[in-house]
Amino acid sequence: MGRVLDAILSIPSVLALLVVVTALGTGPAVIVLAVAIVYVPQVVRVVRGAALAVVPADYVTAARARGESTWSILRREILPNITDVVCVEFAMRASWVVLLISSLSFLGFGADPPTPDWGLMVAENRTAITVVPMASLAPIIALATLVVGLNLAADGLSKAWGVDRIREGS
Repeated sequence: MGRVLDAILSIPSVLALLVVVTALGTGPAVIVLAVAIVYVPQVVRVVRGAALAVVPADYVTAARARGESTWSILRREILPNITDVVCVEFAMRASWVVLLISSLSFLGFGADPPTPDWGLMVAENRTAITVVPMASLAPIIALATLVVGLNLAADGLSKAWGVDRIREGS
């Protein structure tokens, strides 16, 4: 399983997204599937690393000594102790997902033209950037504001919960 995830991680995310969208077509369900294919291996590695740091703890050893099942140990001992790392990881990945979906829409593989999408708005208005610059700059500024806000929220969440993203290896 680890080697399959490593193989998926070796493919650049935009290329993997383009392959999935080209093979399966465009649409919200396909884009969600493609983003999941791109980002699940990265999240799995972080969650696995956090879980491996908790496994040698005394309370996990005590649960094993009590004869609890593996699922019970995962649910009662390990998961509550890695929830903060998982939440911070998802908050951090949210900004990358927004940028990836916007780039997909900019390239013409995302939302269809009647759908409001910032990447699509930039693509449609880039020819008139010298005439009406705000038509392209407004979605760019909105996208940048959203991404910076999501990153700041992830940093605030990590500080509030005491998760050091550099130490955790993410």
